[in-house]
Amino acid sequence: MAAIVCTITVFTAFMTFTHVLDERNPRRHAWQLVTGLCSATGIWAIHFVVMLAFQGRLPLHGGGMDIATAPAKGGPSHIPAGVAAPLVE
Repeated sequence: MAAIVCTITVFTAFMTFTHVLDERNPRRHAWQLVTGLCSATGIWAIHFVVMLAFQGRLPLHGGGMDIATAPAKGGPSHIPAGVAAPLVE
């Protein structure tokens, strides 16, 4: 499942980045933002899928992914992906 999510993420990020390379007007910045958001959301989704599948031997705070805090854990992945998208050209 994680491999499928990763494949879709990479495909989507590269396809949106082709719009960044094609645009030479203010919409270019919007496509950069979309590229960063696609990449970061994919990173978070892969992490989420892997954490749901993880079966460790040690009990980690109740064992498994806490659904209440899962969306907050996606924030750190959005920052570097959002910053990197405008830098790559």
